[in-house]
Amino acid sequence: QYAQNDAMLAFAKNLGVKTKKIDAFKLTAQIAEADGKKYGFPLGFREGVHLDDGFDLVEYSEDEEGNEIAERVGFVRVSKTGNNVNDPSAFTYSTQLLGDRQDIGGVVMEHPTLGLDARVKIGIISGMNISQVHTQLPKFLGGEYVFAETGGATSAFGINMTFAYNVAPIIGVSQTFLDIDMGFFMPLAEINPNAKAFPFIIPINFGITKKLQFGRNNLGIGLNSGFDMFSMSGTVTYSTTDYTYSYSLIALGFGASVDYEMLLTPDLSFNIGAGYRLGLVPMVASLTVDDTDYDLTEDYSVYFNGVDFEDRFEDMNLGGMRINLGVNYALAELPFNLFGFLDPFKKY
Repeated sequence: QYAQNDAMLAFAKNLGVKTKKIDAFKLTAQIAEADGKKYGFPLGFREGVHLDDGFDLVEYSEDEEGNEIAERVGFVRVSKTGNNVNDPSAFTYSTQLLGDRQDIGGVVMEHPTLGLDARVKIGIISGMNISQVHTQLPKFLGGEYVFAETGGATSAFGINMTFAYNVAPIIGVSQTFLDIDMGFFMPLAEINPNAKAFPFIIPINFGITKKLQFGRNNLGIGLNSGFDMFSMSGTVTYSTTDYTYSYSLIALGFGASVDYEMLLTPDLSFNIGAGYRLGLVPMVASLTVDDTDYDLTEDYSVYFNGVDFEDRFEDMNLGGMRINLGVNYALAELPFNLFGFLDPFKKY
């Protein structure tokens, strides 16, 4: 029942945004105050306007047949929502991010989104430490090393996907986001052909980002924490028998990032940034061989000729310096109700 209700909420939110994409259903108002690229207009809480909501600046013209056409000539973001429930004369104020400056009498038209951004970044991590000994397989698989060289991997290349929920309407601080981030990275190291492995790193993080706006540009400062999973999957031949294995290590990590973004369209931004992640010592290790599971955290020395788990991985580091570039897109629909439980708390 919970899953069904959540799916219905996602459907309703998507339908609401799609409906507001039709001009006839959009909130529209005339600019009543203009100070540079800051505008005030008579909409507010009564109409469901919130902090950081977007509005298009619109100019009307006629086509050859005399039909009225709305031409979008700019974009503004709400900086203060008018409380027109208690004061019907209260204005909502906004800051222009795209387009030429407008005068009093200009028209703003709602630009609906979910209040949820998707960020896709590709990048490289340097400064990590995954040595050859960290990739050794248990003795009953022949004790092979997955990495062919003793130096192992000190960098990795991959992609990150982030969903960022704008909590500004809840806390009253513009451009503040809760983030869920998941990545897929491949260590840059030569693989031992005898291990026939595919090593990869999956970082999963939860964090918060605050963007400082400078016109169409912004600087985002973020903090995050989560865990990194280093996994090796493959097939190894030992004593004429082929074994399929999956070997995983999980470690906690904490990080900070700084990103520069430039708004290209009301929904799309270009992003370039850097960050540093402090990777802690792995705390969990597991192994699956064919259909059999092994807990290596407690029994590591049993399968590795007396080598202690803490001693083996005390210098392993899945963090490091990250440099990335990508895009940020303001979503108009999503097939699941991510962060939906926070929507009822919007009040600014």
